[in-house]
Amino acid sequence: YRDATGIVLGGFDGVSGVRAAQVSLRAGRGDLSQSAGADIHSDSLLASSETGSVLLANATNETGLLAGQAGQTFSYRDATGIVLGSGIRAAQVSLRAGKGDLSQQFGADILADGLLASSETGSVWLANPRNALHALAGRAAGTFVFTNADDLRIGTVDGVSGIQASQVLLVGNGDLDQEPGADIVAGRLVAVGTGSVRLENPGNEMSLLVGLAGPTFSYRDATGIVLGIIDERSGVKASQVLLQVGKGDLSQIVGADLLADSLLAISETGSVRLENPTNAPYVLAGRAAGAFVFVNADALRIGSVDEVGGVVAGSVLVRNLLGDLTLDAPVAATAGSAVLATGGRLQNPGGQGVTARSFWQIWADTWIGETRGGLAGSGPTPNLYGCTYGGACVSAAALASSAADNHFLYRQQPSARIVFNSYALPLGTLPGPLFGVDGLVLDDAGNGIEVSPQSDGLRGGPPGVHVLNGSFTSAEGYLLASVPGTLTYYLSPEVVQRPDWVRRRPDTWLYDHNLASASMCPAPGITTPSRVEEGDELSREWSLVKSRPRLGSCVPGDKRNGCADF
Repeated sequence: YRDATGIVLGGFDGVSGVRAAQVSLRAGRGDLSQSAGADIHSDSLLASSETGSVLLANATNETGLLAGQAGQTFSYRDATGIVLGSGIRAAQVSLRAGKGDLSQQFGADILADGLLASSETGSVWLANPRNALHALAGRAAGTFVFTNADDLRIGTVDGVSGIQASQVLLVGNGDLDQEPGADIVAGRLVAVGTGSVRLENPGNEMSLLVGLAGPTFSYRDATGIVLGIIDERSGVKASQVLLQVGKGDLSQIVGADLLADSLLAISETGSVRLENPTNAPYVLAGRAAGAFVFVNADALRIGSVDEVGGVVAGSVLVRNLLGDLTLDAPVAATAGSAVLATGGRLQNPGGQGVTARSFWQIWADTWIGETRGGLAGSGPTPNLYGCTYGGACVSAAALASSAADNHFLYRQQPSARIVFNSYALPLGTLPGPLFGVDGLVLDDAGNGIEVSPQSDGLRGGPPGVHVLNGSFTSAEGYLLASVPGTLTYYLSPEVVQRPDWVRRRPDTWLYDHNLASASMCPAPGITTPSRVEEGDELSREWSLVKSRPRLGSCVPGDKRNGCADF
């Protein structure tokens, strides 16, 4: 039926509505509508209004295939399911299915400024790539799928805001965003756009999320979310990824990786736990009330993303498996520890800070080529070696004994030498310092190096040459080698055993001709001879004088030691 003006389906003479295998209703300059009880029952329905609206909203309509157009609004409701046969065109389209799905055949596209699509007990499947909307709202008990050829906004259509379904899949060839209050509430969400995806309403509620975008993927949730795998799509991929959750955690399952140039991850009241080893952002920033845990496959920079700088959380663990870890912004743990672990080296060219309520640790492959930017450990052993994060650590005991201190820990181990000193000492003298340490790196003081010197000469003797060596350990993890020394003991001058000079000494001619010829008076008694008493050193020496009788003159006397005695 076609009418130049409008059409109202009603009842007459006990007959109401329209029943036929195929129904075609075309209004001209007016609306196509129906009164209560004037239902349409058909296998297919074409409903149109050139300038007005199509308002077929009776809940007891039953149609197989549907097509239509309207100058203004196209609204159709069915008791069962709805299948679009050749598309619908209108300024605003509202399609409501009851006990069944809402779907479309290939080529049956929807062209409208706004679309409300719903199914009370089934799903909505509107996946034609040539659908063209500006605003979308919907409800579904099962899955809600919509594909758009252009930019798409989740909004309010026909009094319904946002999308609610068990699972939502939105694909757009352009940007995808949402109006304030047009929240998405679903168990699982896949949001794909060739442009940017910005679903930033704080009232969004999702359990499992998958996203793909060009420049930016931004999603905010009132509770917590898990990055997952849905319909062979996984994780979140975009040049810039912004994820924010409210009362819950932000986490991911295995295989649901984050691939981005930059990532901002925020949990307002919970934790961020993005621990997949195949994550691959290049720049990271984040906030968390609880723990912030992030693992990256390649080189990573902690910097600023979307005007948020660095990582601040109750506790922090950031790890990259390959390449360097660069600090372009600070890291702070407000309630616990801060741990940075890199498969390469730490680079801190700007002198950014790392602070923690308890302690911080920086794990790296090597200290060679690193830039600390003013960071320094604390305690007696601030640098430890031979330690792999999550693996073996030869300096584990030193780490455990100074757990409250800040540490740099390296996989590689430096080499140092224990150089034992050499001494030549009088017998009975104890040596000074026995050894020194050569080859320490990073201004280490060697506090963790313990040496036990070993030598036969450590007690001051016996005379001779003794090798000085010992055993040694390094709590810090140094690879130690030794250079032995020697202890040489000799007899001191006070105890040197000399030959017996009493019997004969070399001629010194000390007493030869020591008295010149002169007139002298006799001196009786001064040379009285006597026996040399044992132990009388003076007499002994005098006897030596007498054994060299080469005097030029002699003082005669009548006592002992006189001239006759020579």
